[in-house]
Amino acid sequence: MDNTMTFEQAYETLKQDIAKLQDQRTTLDESIKIYAETGELLVFCLDMLDKKRGEIIDINEKINRMMREREERKHD
Repeated sequence: MDNTMTFEQAYETLKQDIAKLQDQRTTLDESIKIYAETGELLVFCLDMLDKKRGEIIDINEKINRMMREREERKHD
């Protein structure tokens, strides 16, 4: 798998792979190869989502801290 792949590219590839797996013309050998690739792509996407979730949590904490500081200034 390409380590420079974006989440969007990986997700699109996953969708294409699922369509191939659903295609009855796909051979068993091709299906196994695609299945292995989708496993790697799935883990990649989940790792990316976890990373972004952490970034969102950090941003929310910063916003909450700024809002508390703002409220404290209003009471001074």
